[in-house]
Amino acid sequence: MTETDSASGASPSALNREGLLDRVMGDEELANELVQDFLQDAPAHVRALNEMIAAADVHGAERTAHFIKGAAAAIGADAMWEVALGLENAGKNGDMEALVAGAPALEVELERLRKAADASG
Repeated sequence: MTETDSASGASPSALNREGLLDRVMGDEELANELVQDFLQDAPAHVRALNEMIAAADVHGAERTAHFIKGAAAAIGADAMWEVALGLENAGKNGDMEALVAGAPALEVELERLRKAADASG
């Protein structure tokens, strides 16, 4: 997923399973393990991001959004990647209003990812 992909107007998927399988050379077990590990760890990072936003820590929020973005990209969580990119950019721009407004979408996308993982695995 790239910024160009998100600008194309296509709705990003909760889980780009095909892309993930390409990255792990078709290893279904490894793909499932990576997604499950992400789903186990991501809620803590989303909570940390929300805490940083509540504390008006724009730079901390930017770094945490960057981390979430990278992890989401690694497993093909395209929609979550897109939300995290927006939050990272908001942090870079010092836009606390955009951080506050955009943060709830991460939890929505995390739940979409959980459902997609359950349906595919």
